[in-house]
Amino acid sequence: MPNKFGAAMALVKSDIGGNISRLDSKYQSNPSKYEHLYSMVKEEVEANTAKSGSSCTNGLLWLTRAMDFLVELFRNLLVHPEWAMSQACTDSYGKTLKKYHGWLASSSFTVMSYCS
Repeated sequence: MPNKFGAAMALVKSDIGGNISRLDSKYQSNPSKYEHLYSMVKEEVEANTAKSGSSCTNGLLWLTRAMDFLVELFRNLLVHPEWAMSQACTDSYGKTLKKYHGWLASSSFTVMSYCS
């Protein structure tokens, strides 16, 4: 992915990979107990750890958000072939991830670092 979409797309790939690894590690710790994602989330909600930055629940949430961003990016690339990658990314970011980033993250972590 980074070769085709720019070096900074490696950040997206790394984030997605990290969240998948977190979920897989939890699953591998007890495959029969964690056969379904719901069981991981339920356990963390009951333990009051679901909102922790290192929770599987949080990882699943951000994995879903990253997928929303990528779907919107690919939609933009299909619908607007005349757009530059930066324009497609800016639009996708604004529609999906921007609302979850604070003003500091949004201003310092530019879309260009995501897709340049």
